[in-house]
Amino acid sequence: MTLHPFARYLQNSLVVAVCSSAGAIAIGLPAAYSFVRFRYHGRESCPWRSSACTLMPPIAMIIPLFVIYSRLGLLDTRGSVWIVTHISLTLPLSVRLLRGFVLRVPVELEEAAQVDGCGRLEALWRVVIPIMAPGIAATAVLTFLYSWNDFIYAVILTGAARARCRS
Repeated sequence: MTLHPFARYLQNSLVVAVCSSAGAIAIGLPAAYSFVRFRYHGRESCPWRSSACTLMPPIAMIIPLFVIYSRLGLLDTRGSVWIVTHISLTLPLSVRLLRGFVLRVPVELEEAAQVDGCGRLEALWRVVIPIMAPGIAATAVLTFLYSWNDFIYAVILTGAARARCRS
């Protein structure tokens, strides 16, 4: 079945935005949880270091990403280029937001679940994540919108811009 170009573009945008949002949540939630609940050296500065990644404008990373992806032969691939790039762009936002939501969950609830026989991961899955569901949904919406609105990577990392330059 041949899709009209607009339908294909919409499908590509939806796939990239949904996958990058899901990936940012899947990576950001354990990272945010570890920043809040585990004790290790440098734990207080880790969220700030991950947020410092957002200080560089995304347009400044276009040329290095283009060179890396062209050398690896990954240009014009939806999965590896766009989704990985968008996850790396939305991950600091999701970690920062999810960290705040994890801080709002009382530690006593996890301890009570562990007393009742849950392990740490099971307490996370059965207690923390259901309490954080609205926060996870809000983070997913924001990362989706951030990825949806980022058009420059799609133009540069696909053949559309290079095809226009050649003609």
